[in-house]
Formats: sequence, C-alpha cells, structure tokens
Amino acid sequence: MASTRLADQLGVVLTRLTNLLREAVLPAGMNSAQARTLLALHDAGPQRVTNLARLDHLKQPTMSAVLLRMGRLGWVRRLDDSDDLRAVIVRLTPAGERIASQLIAARTQVLEAYLDGLSASDRSAVAAALPALRKLTRQRDRSAGATGPIGAPS
Repeated sequence: MASTRLADQLGVVLTRLTNLLREAVLPAGMNSAQARTLLALHDAGPQRVTNLARLDHLKQPTMSAVLLRMGRLGWVRRLDDSDDLRAVIVRLTPAGERIASQLIAARTQVLEAYLDGLSASDRSAVAAALPALRKLTRQRDRSAGATGPIGAPS
C-alpha cells in the first residue's frame, strides 16, 4: 500500500514538473513531440524512425509526420539505412543540434532557478533522490527495449 501512495505522489509531482518545464522551455511554434525528438536525437545520436516512434509512444506514421515538419524546419536530416534499405535513419542537423542545446540550457536555467528557491536540505534531498530516479528510468528503458545510436542496444 505504501508503494501505491508513493507512486501516486511521484506521478503527480512529475506531471506537474513536466508541465512546468514544457511551459517555461518550449519556444513558440515548437510542440512537445518535436522537443522530445530533438532531445532524444541529441542524447542517443542518429535513430531509426521506428525507434523514435517507440520512444515517444507514437505510431510510425505520426512520427514520420513530426520528422517531416522538423526536416522542413532544417532541424533533422533523413538518411537511408545502409543495413536495411527499408529503414530510414534520422540525425540532427547543425541547426537541430543548436536548438537541442538551447532547450537543454533553458531547462537547466529553469530548474536551477526553482532549486535555488529550495532550502539547502531540500536541495540535498532532491540530489539524494537522483540515483533512485535514474534506476527507474533504466528499468523503463530495459522493459521498452530502448536503443542507442542507430538501433544498437543501449
């Protein structure tokens, strides 16, 4: 029962934090799917469209549409996969890398401002929770079959 309560409270806090960051960080004209895709490509390197769709819980045609818009904006480039002629690999362009870096810097700036508003003991508690939170994300990655660059297991 205690873990159910903790899970519920954690879910509420993470949802609010995600919404706060989305509102504070996303530039006008960029949607959440585009931002998540930019950050995924920045973090993991070139990816197949199917991997990006799976990571973002989208159907492949939906992800293809997101990538088409991002390509028109000059943020990503689609390349043929030499290992599988049916597949397409997506990589960030220099403009996409710049925007991803700007998103990360904005996210860091917003979080830093909020952390600065906490007491030293609260900041220590947040820092102490990071290893356990990282373990939670790795559990998700393993169960979802997340991949590293170009489909390699992470």
